[in-house]
Amino acid sequence: MNKLIYLTGKAAGLIFRRPIASLGTLLSLLLLFFLLDLLWVTSLTVGAYYDRQMSEINIEIFLQDSLTDSAAVAITAAIGQMDGVDTVEYISRDEARGRLDNLMGTDLLEGFDANPLPRSIVVTFKENYLDSRKLDEIKNKLQSIPGIAEIFYARSWLERVEMAKLLARRAVLILGAIILLAVFLNLTYSVRLAVRTGEYGIKQLWLMGGGTFFLTFPYVFDAVVYALIAAAGSWLALRYGAGLYSLRNVEILFPSLLNIIYFCLGAVVIGLIGGFIGSRRKLT
Repeated sequence: MNKLIYLTGKAAGLIFRRPIASLGTLLSLLLLFFLLDLLWVTSLTVGAYYDRQMSEINIEIFLQDSLTDSAAVAITAAIGQMDGVDTVEYISRDEARGRLDNLMGTDLLEGFDANPLPRSIVVTFKENYLDSRKLDEIKNKLQSIPGIAEIFYARSWLERVEMAKLLARRAVLILGAIILLAVFLNLTYSVRLAVRTGEYGIKQLWLMGGGTFFLTFPYVFDAVVYALIAAAGSWLALRYGAGLYSLRNVEILFPSLLNIIYFCLGAVVIGLIGGFIGSRRKLT
């Protein structure tokens, strides 16, 4: 126990004995973790925005004019039983005319002997079916139903959204990996510099019989402290900044508290590895 207290005190002494270098390391790590946090929050926010846009996608089915009303009702019921379907709404000619009037603010069909608008069925889907491949499969099934004249959904727009999400996900992974590598290198070389600065004292302890754990613990401990403080501080800074600014019609999403805790634990692991490698290579 006394040995652990001594090593912890020695680790604290390394931090306060080089205040400028320690502050520089901490601030650089804080900036790197802040960028990583910002990248994560941006990814969640943009992903949720795209998901909301995709949730409004539906398939509109136009029925043949020769189809009877009873057959149209039967088709509507059959579509409602298909896998992935969330809601089904049958729109009669009169309802379609009323919607057109509300949209345009005037009756564009006034003077027509008969209502030329087709009957239609609007189908919405469950969240796990909102992708172009599954909607194409459903569209192909719908086309095999007798009485359906035309099927429409915004396929090209959906494909562009899916591509944008894929590119954004790849960009987040690449940038996140680069930032984590920068954090690891920062910690490793910071520890190496600290070891080099105290090289004379380390040699004395080694000659007195100090083992590898005894010699490396203070430096590994400091690396863990730097990483943990920077990781937690970056989230506090981002939370504070998000409270000062807001985006119109966009809700900024943060990871759950549990995920943030895992993030900080991951930073501790990087500190352990970086501190061990940085001190081990200089002490062996």
